[in-house]
Amino acid sequence: FAGVREDDGWKEPARPRLLLPPGCRPLRRGAEHQDAEAWDYLGGRRIAPEVVLAWEVAWWPAAGRVVVPVTLRGELVDWVARDVTGTARVKALSAKREDGARKGASLAGWDLVGAARVVRLCEGVFDAMRLWSAGMGPAVAVCTNHLSDDQRDLLLGAGRGVEIWPDGDRPGERLVEDVCGLWAIEVRVRRVPDGLDPGACSDAEIAGVAASASEVTRRFRVALETA
Repeated sequence: FAGVREDDGWKEPARPRLLLPPGCRPLRRGAEHQDAEAWDYLGGRRIAPEVVLAWEVAWWPAAGRVVVPVTLRGELVDWVARDVTGTARVKALSAKREDGARKGASLAGWDLVGAARVVRLCEGVFDAMRLWSAGMGPAVAVCTNHLSDDQRDLLLGAGRGVEIWPDGDRPGERLVEDVCGLWAIEVRVRRVPDGLDPGACSDAEIAGVAASASEVTRRFRVALETA
């Protein structure tokens, strides 16, 4: 039985501390020549260098993947490793639970949000980093098209407004339904052109979406009582 007995019952065994894949190294300015394949890939996706550094993106040369950490209050809880070679059978990998991953414990980019009152919510890490690069931060990523309870609590805990930037496909609509069906805060939907995702949009397209009328799905005013 996976646990140890204490006087008051069972205690879960200690979770291993999650690490990035062996051989990963952080991307740094001044070392672009060493990690040119990674920088070229990110540049091709129009991710600004300052965003790469702020998100602490790493390079996994042995696997030909860029690795995006997912943290919660500075603790690594997951990571996404994206193939840059175009030859891998699986484009994106993530950390395993048995290695210490806490799936859905945070939102990618959450530790960069600070005190912002409105958060832009995307499906993928490159969608969120693309919005930051286009001057539309703070943006965070679910890393899927369904919110976990922990992710929902993070956004609700500070009473933040939420802008959903879904992919222009059916899975993107599932994320919209998930958020709007469960929340009672102000939620706006910013829709990119059909068949695209925010990560594939140009700066002009992102600016156009941001300037267009958005759908207000639900609103809730919270009265703060003071003694």
